[in-house]
Amino acid sequence: MNANHRLLRASAGTGKTYRLVEAYVDLVQNDGLRPTEIVAITFTRKAAGELKSRIRARLKAAHVEPDLLADLTQAPIGNFHGLSLRLLRNLVPEYAALNSDAVLGESGDDGELFVEACETAWFGQDSATAAAVCAVAPHLNLDQSLPWELWDCLSKAREDGMPIVGAALLPMPEWREAWERHHEALVAMRARLRAALPDLTEKGRATVVAFLEQPVPALTAAPEVWADAWRRATQGLNRRGKLGALISEADAERFRDGLLDPVAGAVVARLTPSLATLVDAAYADYERAKRSLGCMDFVDLIEVLVQRLRCERGLHQRVRERFRAVLVDEAQDTNRLQRQWVRLLAGLEGPWSEGALARLFVVGDRKQSIYTFRGADPAAFTQFLDDIRIAGGDEELLTVSRRSAPELVASLNGLGTTLFGESYEPLEANRDAVCAQAPLGRPGFTLMRVPKLEAGGMAQTLLEAQAVAEWIASEVRQGTPAGDFALL
Repeated sequence: MNANHRLLRASAGTGKTYRLVEAYVDLVQNDGLRPTEIVAITFTRKAAGELKSRIRARLKAAHVEPDLLADLTQAPIGNFHGLSLRLLRNLVPEYAALNSDAVLGESGDDGELFVEACETAWFGQDSATAAAVCAVAPHLNLDQSLPWELWDCLSKAREDGMPIVGAALLPMPEWREAWERHHEALVAMRARLRAALPDLTEKGRATVVAFLEQPVPALTAAPEVWADAWRRATQGLNRRGKLGALISEADAERFRDGLLDPVAGAVVARLTPSLATLVDAAYADYERAKRSLGCMDFVDLIEVLVQRLRCERGLHQRVRERFRAVLVDEAQDTNRLQRQWVRLLAGLEGPWSEGALARLFVVGDRKQSIYTFRGADPAAFTQFLDDIRIAGGDEELLTVSRRSAPELVASLNGLGTTLFGESYEPLEANRDAVCAQAPLGRPGFTLMRVPKLEAGGMAQTLLEAQAVAEWIASEVRQGTPAGDFALL
């Protein structure tokens, strides 16, 4: 195993940030790298600032040379967007004047610009787009929800490295085969009921006869006509008495709610080409709006840098020669595009393949992936392990919790085993930790039951929040320090 490359799988509270800092300090103190040669990537700017502070404190404690501490001020420690902006300004002349004020995304202004682009593109003068609007408008809210839903989908697609082409992003749904299977199952149920007529009670026989008297709808009919015919035919059926053995729960589901599936499939199939047209028109207008404003969005920063590094050997060489180590924190929250960014900087791909690979140190925990709604791809973390092994390194597992009391660790392990089975990697309690010296004296979990409100939504959320607040207040009144509570 090459100790220069490592993936650290570290559960919460096991000291992963400490190990990341130690790896950074070791590169400086023992391997002779300067801070300006080490790229350290975190998920947020706040985390980057905290990481730099911890590294500075550790380097001071190690009594490194003053010039190394001075270098730390300019060290590339940040999130993907900030580091991409910095590299583009420093290494690509046409972006030298790019200001952070010209980057959209910090306050949601990128999404707002896309929504404006939707309005401009969809309600303009283009006849194809106008026809698509007419097709989609009776089914979807063009003014409110649809633009934001498309923005979320397009953002994730871009971060996955997919081309933004409506027809590729919205392939025609395959629904006819499922419709045919649905029909065959209902016909088979009909045959079972006919065969069982002699064994039924008089009431059951009358119910089945009424069903059988209805004609079987043809698959050549429109899905709406087909579904309505089956709905009328089955409305008197039930699973009481002997019929329960003949009509399965799956059958009942088919004629209760499943009849809508082919109807919905047909509607989606009709709307898909029009939706693809709206996607193409809106995204093209969004790109035009950005060019007009002279700005980029967060994904642009990474996309442009990745594309340039892939295509320009000289640029890739300068980056490879400048950086000798790449450290990635919270790798479970990265996406495919960001992984490509790391691979290019480390030398695992790209046009300039000479020289040694940059040292690669990746830290994360797949169980803690919480940003999938923002495009994070937990699979990217697993693929980082492949990268590490290609580089000749391997993985290390941290399992000792330095933060939680043994009772809580035991409860978490029980829950994790129940949810994930044999794939769950249990934590170990650190018996020497301060928190472990004072047992909780009660179970690690407290189940709090909150009534379910019919209104649901925000009212339910507020009721749950109030219950948690009241429980914490009660615990504090009984002597538990307020600082012992963490809210997620």
